[in-house]
Amino acid sequence: MDKNINDLKKYFNFDIFADIYDKTREISNSFQSIISLIFKKSGFKKGDRPIVLEVGIGTGMVISYLPNLRNLVPKYIGIDISKKMLKILQKKYKNSDLEMILADAYYLPFKKDKFDLSLMVRAVHILPRWKDAIREVKRCIKDNRLLVIITGGPGKKILNKCPSNDKYLELREKYGYPLFYYGADWAEIPEFIKNELNAQIEIFEGTYSVKKSLKKSLIEFEDQSMTWHTQVPKNIHDKIVQELKEFLLRLYGNLDIEEQQLGCFNIGFIKFNKSN
Repeated sequence: MDKNINDLKKYFNFDIFADIYDKTREISNSFQSIISLIFKKSGFKKGDRPIVLEVGIGTGMVISYLPNLRNLVPKYIGIDISKKMLKILQKKYKNSDLEMILADAYYLPFKKDKFDLSLMVRAVHILPRWKDAIREVKRCIKDNRLLVIITGGPGKKILNKCPSNDKYLELREKYGYPLFYYGADWAEIPEFIKNELNAQIEIFEGTYSVKKSLKKSLIEFEDQSMTWHTQVPKNIHDKIVQELKEFLLRLYGNLDIEEQQLGCFNIGFIKFNKSN
């Protein structure tokens, strides 16, 4: 397993972001309604005692929205490839029955047909072998149970739309380092699910709005606090950030403001009929 984990970390090493991860990720309050929708669609009833798997649990963003639903989900297992992320999660939930496992999404350490629901939230776009990861979840999930994939919009819509991000993407193009996916673009996922896995997928698309301090955003750019910042060599990244700062000063007049950002999300509710 160590070899596989090290191979994946060539693409993304979340250990280096673990300590600042919660501080640098914005999430809309509408996410609570998304979580409620997931569990409504799962069809769980009191007394069912379902087992839930989250692939890429990180520092626990999803389960932080679960307190009101924990009576429906007595068994919740999260896997992640980052030891540091799991350590932070363990501190947050040290007195809970949450099960946390260091594991590779390509080689899940579970028997087949174990789970009643599986979640992959903002995970498939960073998995180079994302098809293998989804196949692994299919192996481990029970027949006709839900796999829920949540990610940003297709293409560059994975980043919130706002002047600072739009200019950043433009500057990356200028310097020859366009944004790229390590894993799946959302546009690829439904076709793979239907044509290669012969499964049903129901799709929800939506947007959300958040406000973010422009000064905070620039600090994150300067410190390369986001995983996609590390796609650019530091010396080039510094030039991009300087030009970005000059642009934003011209645009807004000062940096002591909150910038409105529009985010996109796609949700795929997937059911596998294993008898096919």
